[in-house]
This record gives sequence, structure tokens and C-alpha cells, in this order.
Amino acid sequence: MLQAGEQIDIWVIEKQLGSGGMGSVYRCHNRNATRIKAAVKVLESSVRASPDAEARFIREAEILFQLDHPNIVKVRNVRTDMDPPYLEMEFVEGSAL
Repeated sequence: MLQAGEQIDIWVIEKQLGSGGMGSVYRCHNRNATRIKAAVKVLESSVRASPDAEARFIREAEILFQLDHPNIVKVRNVRTDMDPPYLEMEFVEGSAL
């Protein structure tokens, strides 16, 4: 688990929002423009050992990117060349479903 203040590429972690089978999601802000927020899903190191984990992560990003619904956050970017690999999504204030 990553901690507040740690960085993932250009994103500075503020807090963990949740976790699941493939990774954890964090509320982050851009290190150069702190008012720009994102929800960043990080592929967990234990999952990265699986040979098909990266392909599943990319497939998840592609599927989410195609969806256009007001109740689904939008995917903005996926980076598998970073350590850890991450999926960048819009951050929406509210309570967890």
C-alpha cells in the first residue's frame, strides 16, 4: 500500500480510496498543479507477477474508456511503462457505492 505524499509519475497520493483484486485506487493531485485531481488505480506488485496481468490491466482501461455514462468515471490514461503501472481516471467527489 502506498502512503500519502508518495508519487506515481506526476501524481502525488493524498489518500487511498479502496482496493480490490488487481490493485488499489488513490485520490491524487498533480504535483505541478495541485487543483488537478485524479483517481489513480495502481496494479499491485503481487498481481504483476502473473504473465497476463498487464494485458488484463490494459483491457480494463480500454473497456472503461469506451463507456460513456454519467455514473461511470472516465479513463484518461494508462501507463504500463511506470513502476507501478497505473490507470488514471477522473476523480469524482462523493461516497463509495
